[in-house]
Amino acid sequence: MTAPCWPADDSSATSPFGLWQDDMLTAHEAAAALARELMEDLEPRFQALATRRAQRMHELATLMPLLESPLFVNGRCLHWVEPTIITGVDEHALRRLRDDLRTQGLDDLADRLDACFLTRTASGRLVIEARPPARRTP
Repeated sequence: MTAPCWPADDSSATSPFGLWQDDMLTAHEAAAALARELMEDLEPRFQALATRRAQRMHELATLMPLLESPLFVNGRCLHWVEPTIITGVDEHALRRLRDDLRTQGLDDLADRLDACFLTRTASGRLVIEARPPARRTP
């Protein structure tokens, strides 16, 4: 007996798993039906939704920097976070150390320290939150 693919919104009592629990399907039949539903119905839907979501996020990320204030929709807050440069060390302390090394004539070591300075750019991004961002005071 081959079990059909059930609609995704079936209750668990009539799903292949529920039918297996009620001894109406074998484990093999239930697993095959669940796998078919996952592969033939759910995965294509999720992929289509993921593609559509990515497109909408890209479109919103293009529009949001043009707005002068956050956008409130359905009780959620959308706002744009500007691009930033992120570093993970106290650059001032390292630069002072490098300068001290040069003062002591340890130019090779100072050059090696200079080579360790890395910067990376974080692009701007769209943020969707449940509540508005906290206001920052200057």
